[in-house]
Order: sequence, then structure tokens, then C-alpha cells
Amino acid sequence: MHRLFLVHELLVIICEHLYDEDDIPNASKEALARLARTCKAFHAVALNALWSNLDGVAPLIQCLPAEVTRLYWQSGTAVVGIERAPRKAEWDIIQGYASRVQRLRVLNPSSCPAVKVITLPSSPPGCLIPNMLRTWNHLEEVTCGEIDIVIFRHLAKQTYLRKLAFTLSQSISQDLTDHPLSPRTFSRLRELEVHAPELPSLIDFMQKLEIHPICIRGRVDAGPTPCDMRVFFAFLTEHYVGVKLQNISLQSLPGIRMLSVAQPPLLSPTGNRVNGQPSHTGIHGSNFMPLAQFGSIDTLVIDVNCSIHLTDEDLASLAAAWPHLRTLSINKMHGWVTLCIAIDTDTFTEVPLDRPGGGVQNMNIRTLAFADSVIQLHATTVVAAFLSDIFPRLNEVTAWKSDRMRTRRDVDPIVHATRWEGVSQEIRGMIRIRQQERRWRRNE
Repeated sequence: MHRLFLVHELLVIICEHLYDEDDIPNASKEALARLARTCKAFHAVALNALWSNLDGVAPLIQCLPAEVTRLYWQSGTAVVGIERAPRKAEWDIIQGYASRVQRLRVLNPSSCPAVKVITLPSSPPGCLIPNMLRTWNHLEEVTCGEIDIVIFRHLAKQTYLRKLAFTLSQSISQDLTDHPLSPRTFSRLRELEVHAPELPSLIDFMQKLEIHPICIRGRVDAGPTPCDMRVFFAFLTEHYVGVKLQNISLQSLPGIRMLSVAQPPLLSPTGNRVNGQPSHTGIHGSNFMPLAQFGSIDTLVIDVNCSIHLTDEDLASLAAAWPHLRTLSINKMHGWVTLCIAIDTDTFTEVPLDRPGGGVQNMNIRTLAFADSVIQLHATTVVAAFLSDIFPRLNEVTAWKSDRMRTRRDVDPIVHATRWEGVSQEIRGMIRIRQQERRWRRNE
């Protein structure tokens, strides 16, 4: 190869000369494609020229494997569709070409779809697809990874946007401090899901946003500390007065448990006391009580790297405050340090003749998880009868499921997990017996 072709600028001029965007037979594109395959020296420069200008996103989609895409005809026009969500490696294929695109144009604006729902991976392929969010003005649901402030402000103006899920960046938080949003932004937003580095960053962002969705989901990378949790609950009660919150979720990535003081010894599942004194580490029922003002809550999910201590009375008070509650999940993955629910298996010796709670029932609950609750072998049938009476449609009871719980040294996790599985099997048997009895009564 002549030494002149080692000059990068010369190769750029040659490729620009070859490219003709009005070339209908695509001869110039074919020439650039052949040039890119000739040798490594031409490869990158020729591909940059070949992908610099696109008439729509179809050429990018067609780079995916055949089992991902589908070509079909609609009203005489060839349409490229996606059969399934691309995998990470397949997104990487698009990223390799999308990063070379400098201009994207639409030949027939009237044929552009009115995109309403879009879901992107948390690590989007380059900047092309996220930047396309700027071109859509009728979005109703957006789920994506990290976005810049320009895209965020564009989404804030979407009058139809009902759901937004994204990863919070430092640039967005700083820009909202310098240039607050107008009062009419996110006017119809009902669901907000934010992935933030830590809980204080999430709280600070929501304070600046000054909106009131009825569904709030937060995910944090680090922590939170018990103090962070208390501030979060206080923030909700102070800034959402009069709002009918329905869904509150806060989850942290698995990691080292964050505590404000030294971790106390593991406690028995019958109370939150150490040597006869209350434990002051972590989150307690009193910290949850401010949320009782939201009587409309139907879902509460708290799964964080923070100790949580609840007593029977705490759970009873929360259940009374939330009559519409359908889902309650407390540290399902991270486990409990103190588990004080309304079931103390030591007191279950025989099935009582009177119905629990005077016959109170919940017909919605299908699954119960009791984290790391201890149960004695003689109590499995009695507990199953108790739960089956209160939750007639219950078909699964689980406990000791997470890896963290299985590392407990003070008890044998496998033994108690097996016993709770026995409770679950007995409950299913009781449901079957009741079905038989109802059928017999109908046939009499």
C-alpha cells in the first residue's frame, strides 16, 4: 500500500468524495462498504463515512441478528420490526454503528410513528437512541438509563407523560439548583422511578422537582443509613400532604449493611429487646408511623442495607392504617435483624376453636414471606391453620430464601426453611379440603 494512504486526512477526503447521499442505486455506499473491508487502514474511516447520514433507524435495526428482527410489508411499505428485546451483545452491535451517525433524517415525516412508550437498557447504546427522545412529543411512558439535562427538560415538557424511570446524574441535580423547573412541568406524571447513587441525592432531587406522583420508586447504590431512612419518611409526610400515595418502594443494591452505631446481636423473633432493653439501632416501627397518614397505600416495598425492627403492635397499627394494602415487603432480600411479626410460633400449641381475629380475612393475599422467622416443628400445622383461616386464598409461604439469611450461624436456616415449606404444603391441602366441602354442599 502506498504511503499516502497512511495519511488519515487523505483517507477522509477520499471517503467523503465517494459518499453521495443522493445516490439512488446505493453504488457509493457499496463502494464504501467494500473499502471498509479492504484493509484495516481504510476500515474506520470508510465506516464513518458510510454511517454518517441515515434515512431513519432501519439500517441500524437491520444490523441485529436475523432472529431479533423481522421484515414485513405494511401498506406497500417495507417495515423492519423487532421480535424480542435485544441482548447486551446485540446492543453492542448497534452501538458500534450508532456512534458513527452524525445526522438522522426522515424522508417522509407523515410516516413517523407516534411513539408513546419507550424502554431502553440501563446502559444505552451510545447517544443516538437516547437523543431520539428529543424528537418525540407524545410520550406516555419512558424507561431508560442515565440521560443528560437537555433530554430531561424535554421530558419535563411532555404533557402526556405518566411514567418516568431513569438514572439520576449529578448534572441534572446541579442544573435544577441553578435553573428550577417551571411549576407546570410533569403535569400528568403518576409514576416516578429514580436510580440514585445514595438516598440523600434522591431526596434532594425530589425536593427540587416539586411534583407529586402517586407512585414513588427509588433505588440507591449505597446505604442508606438509619438516619437517611428517617429523613426519607419525614420528607414524604411533609411534602405529600393531601396526596393519595399508592405505591412507595425503596431498594438498595446488595452490599455491606450501613449502621449508625455498632451492630447489635441477633434477636429472637419475639421482640426487639436486647437484655431486656429496647434496641435503638436501625429503623423501628415509630419511624414507619408517619406513613400511616397515607391511607391510600396499596404497596410498600422496603429492601435496604439497614436494620429494621418491627413488633407485633407496629405491624398491627400499620395494617389498620392501610386498609387497601395489597403488598407489604420488608427487606425480602437483605433479611431482618429483628423479626417481630404477628406470629410467635412458641404460643401455637393447638388449633383454637375460635376463629383468629373474630373471623377477619384478606381475600387478596396469595403469597407470604416471613424472612428469617423461626418456627418449631410442632407448630407447623397450627400455624398453617391460622394463616389459612385469615388468608383463604394463600397458596405459598416462604422464608429463609436469600443468601444473607442462609449465612446465619445462631440457627439452622435449612431446618427452618424446610419447616416453612411444610406450612405452605399444609395450607394448600387445607384449601383443597375447603374446595371439596363446598362441592359436597352444592351436590347435596
